[in-house]
Amino acid sequence: MMMRFVKIYTSIKLYNKVSVRDEAMQQSNSFYIKTYVITFCLTNIAVAFIQVVLYHRMFFVDPKHLRV
Repeated sequence: MMMRFVKIYTSIKLYNKVSVRDEAMQQSNSFYIKTYVITFCLTNIAVAFIQVVLYHRMFFVDPKHLRV
């Protein structure tokens, strides 16, 4: 019975160490994740703007050169 309590205690202690280590890893990686997300959003906005400009130029009809 005592061995079982010791096993449970060591298991909980190990779990707490792993949990603290995982939280520290998340904190250290949060800067990189935020930087990636901001860069990704800005890149998507720039690509969307460029696509709108290119599509507008592709389908622009100059009324001066229109022959009917």
